[in-house]
Amino acid sequence: MKLGIITFWETQDNYGQIMQNYALQKVLKNMGHSPFLIRYSLFRDWAKSPNRWKAILNPKRIFAYIRKKIIHSKNIMNTTDVDRKFDVFKKKYLSCTPKIYHTLKELQADPPQADAYICGSDQIWYSIDDYQVYRNITRAYFLDFGNQSIKRIAYAPSFGRTDFPIGYYKYISPLLQRFQLVTVREKGGVEVCKKAGCSHAKQVLDPTCLLDASNYRSISIKPQTLKKYILLYFIGNNDIDFSEIECYAEKYDYDIYYIGSQGKCIENVKKSYSSFKLIYPSINEWLGWIDNCELFVTNSFHGSVFSILFNKQNVIYTGKGLSRKGGADRFYTLLEDLNLLDRIFVDNMSYLLENKIDYYKVNNLLNARRAECINLLKESLESSN
Repeated sequence: MKLGIITFWETQDNYGQIMQNYALQKVLKNMGHSPFLIRYSLFRDWAKSPNRWKAILNPKRIFAYIRKKIIHSKNIMNTTDVDRKFDVFKKKYLSCTPKIYHTLKELQADPPQADAYICGSDQIWYSIDDYQVYRNITRAYFLDFGNQSIKRIAYAPSFGRTDFPIGYYKYISPLLQRFQLVTVREKGGVEVCKKAGCSHAKQVLDPTCLLDASNYRSISIKPQTLKKYILLYFIGNNDIDFSEIECYAEKYDYDIYYIGSQGKCIENVKKSYSSFKLIYPSINEWLGWIDNCELFVTNSFHGSVFSILFNKQNVIYTGKGLSRKGGADRFYTLLEDLNLLDRIFVDNMSYLLENKIDYYKVNNLLNARRAECINLLKESLESSN
């Protein structure tokens, strides 16, 4: 079957975004299908909201704009300032539509030809409170294009939150009814679907979990390092105290390498921790850096996933401790299923550094769950409904 997949894909420094693309296509190819990425670029598809002037004139937004445009230091380095060869990876490993769709109207006027459409994964079903601003984007990611008879499957999209306004549930309710299979990445997403009138949604693994480590090792590049090392991978700007990590590295004579994504945190990290070595690997190199580290420390969901796939000792920052609120639900869902909730940092660094993960048990749980999710997806694609 020819399968059109819509998800995020445009990043130049978020490794997880591209790897979930790669993994889903790889899994579908292993089933004998011909998947391809529908290159929908959402940035021109914002809609005008009745509340837009209230939002624009918000004092906090005005101050943030001034700080960014006027006070912003020219010396601050963005994490995208170094080319990590993401486009090279996409060209080599991802099948894509020749054209880029910039609006929902373009998708509806000239929909990509496919036997089935799949949306997911990543936080493509997220919306702000003023959901009318996202209405075109929402409909695109809920597959509101193409012939009505084409099969529609949601595989592991994420809402990124669970506290939507009532209007949002009403808005997505008819869109959900068109799907032959609705799955979501987080347990909280199942509850969102229920509120929107979809009682049959199932929680599944992120696509990256559907492949085992050997699949990723086949495309990874091992780093050429002289010493054993700790790897830190952090998304966004952060103000985390890494002093205990530094002490641990000194105790065992480990180097510390730092990878930053989606933020302006690089120079701040270097100023505070001069021993850290900043690196900007390609995706293939990123896989190799995780696979060969002694300890992996991250606030990234997909970083956490790959540390588990490669059976690494890890420390995971959710930003909310053990709370499931907002984006933390993705960590909680993954780690709870694998009995790894104790890897979340909540002022327990000594425990995390000294207590090792029993990966025999974790791998058994993950293998069983992986088989369930792959079979669910396979059965839905083969079904005549």
